[in-house]
Amino acid sequence: MSDVSGVDNLNSGSTGDVSLTGIKSAVDNLNAGKAESSAVVPNTRQVAGHALSADVTLSKSDVGLGNVDNSSDTTKNSAAVTLTNKTIAGGSNTISGITEAMQSTSDVTTLNVSTSKHGYAPKAPNDTTKFLRGDGSWNAIPGAYLNGFGTWASATADGTGYQVTTDGFLVGSFAQTSTGASYIYTDSAATPTTQRVGAAPSTSAGSLTPFMCPVKKNDYYKIVLGTGVSCTVFFLPLS
Repeated sequence: MSDVSGVDNLNSGSTGDVSLTGIKSAVDNLNAGKAESSAVVPNTRQVAGHALSADVTLSKSDVGLGNVDNSSDTTKNSAAVTLTNKTIAGGSNTISGITEAMQSTSDVTTLNVSTSKHGYAPKAPNDTTKFLRGDGSWNAIPGAYLNGFGTWASATADGTGYQVTTDGFLVGSFAQTSTGASYIYTDSAATPTTQRVGAAPSTSAGSLTPFMCPVKKNDYYKIVLGTGVSCTVFFLPLS
């Protein structure tokens, strides 16, 4: 406590001299002591669950840093990390060091390519007759696409339109004369008007002008012969 000497004589009834200056100094010291007492923290107060009745030692868990350690940044960056249901976002992230041996190649189909998304090729069926189709499935090529040409059939060259029921070719030759040109027309009209082949008159006796003219399925063909011209023609369908 602050020094209050000189005031004791007042309390004991002594007749010793007490100066006014001494009294004022004593009062000032008392007021100062009172101020100090009001600033003292009670020892029942706690910090992070520790009472102030003794020295307090705080741990990292007391301040919410329980998972912090003193390992270096180099050690942290090289440590293995397992991410579960996490999303790595941002344009500056780079994932490297992933080798083929690290990738799972089990029989899981959820990441297979489909018509709605990119993906892995589906597992090969071990069947050499099947091919990967545009819908992402393995399928055999239908037999209808493997048969090639069908059976030769006679065609008619009389200026009338004739319909074909499959894709194919008109194959033949014109025996031209010097007075007539010959033509082949094909399109979707019953009497086609779109010229596909033309043969000019020829002055060479017995001159043959060969031709091959494709015709689409369900289209019509018409062969118009010039004066005195003869024609040998067949239709070769595609299966």
